[in-house]
Amino acid sequence: MRRYPLVIAGTVAGTAAVLAFPVHKPALTISSASATTSTAGGSAAGSATPTTTPSAAAPSTAAPSSATRGATGTDEQFRYGDIAVKVTVQGTKITNVGIATISETDGRSQSIDSYAVPQLEQQVINAGSANINGVSGATYTSQAFYDSLTSALKKLGIS
Repeated sequence: MRRYPLVIAGTVAGTAAVLAFPVHKPALTISSASATTSTAGGSAAGSATPTTTPSAAAPSTAAPSSATRGATGTDEQFRYGDIAVKVTVQGTKITNVGIATISETDGRSQSIDSYAVPQLEQQVINAGSANINGVSGATYTSQAFYDSLTSALKKLGIS
């Protein structure tokens, strides 16, 4: 009949267990196993081939020209779809970032991506590099965006 001591003890033990649970931030890392190039299901806003100088396959060690160049990163598949990022640079400065192709598996993914992608694009422009934080609540999209972005920058000879 007097169960409140058990309820309080159980609540304290449960709270302590939740607080003791180890939490880690997901790190945005370059994935070496991601090299797909399909664009099925995405929009036709860009191509999967870079629009760079002939030396795009092997980045040169010479100083990049100040000409405007662009490249599209690899089509990165993630848990809820796939994405390919298109980057435009002038010299070594990133002037524009956009989505070449994107496809989501459901309406919730579309909602998340419509919220996260503009933030990711703005982070790249503000940082001037691939050194971005990602978007909370869009971890898979952020990682795939980052992987495709770094792929495009490598094609342009910018690390």
